[in-house]
Formats: sequence, structure tokens, C-alpha cells
Amino acid sequence: MKFIVSLLFLVASSYLSGQKEDYQWIFNFSSVDSCDNFSVLEDQCGASILDFNYLPLRGYRNPRITLDFGETNTSICDSDGQLLFYSNGMAIDGPEHKPI
Repeated sequence: MKFIVSLLFLVASSYLSGQKEDYQWIFNFSSVDSCDNFSVLEDQCGASILDFNYLPLRGYRNPRITLDFGETNTSICDSDGQLLFYSNGMAIDGPEHKPI
């Protein structure tokens, strides 16, 4: 009986696919305000994105993202791994990096 149940779980798991609702992670190296105040190099400003839609993992900066993610962050993607919205706990921005 245990063998049949184990075999059933093994076969069922081969048909399951992972969801991609967490395929883009957004976080800050430094906030836009600190970049303006301390004259940090421009390539160090803006949020960093880790994009798991690519193999190998793709990481890049996006200066259009202006939310400060110093304390908290979240990002939600659709089932294809495309960004729907993200938040720092105080504001919510959409995929065009404008407030919702």
C-alpha cells in the first residue's frame, strides 16, 4: 500500500509546475534621496532587480524605481513571471514604476 501511495505522489509531482509569482525580486543598494544628498555615482542609484525568468539569473539596476526599500519590500508577478506590482510597505507601484 505504501508503495502505491508513494508511486502516486511521484507521478503526480511530475505533472505539477511551479508558479512564477516571485520571479522578480526588487531591493535597494541606496535610496534615490541618499543618491541626491551624497553625490553617489549614478550607477549605484536606483533599485536592483533579480530576475529569475532567465537562466542564469539576471541582475540589473533600474533607476526608474524610486521607492526606498530600506526596511521592507514585496513584489508580485503574474503566472508568467512578469511584474504586476511592488511595495515598500508605504506605497504600491505598478509595472510602469508609477503609483497605483
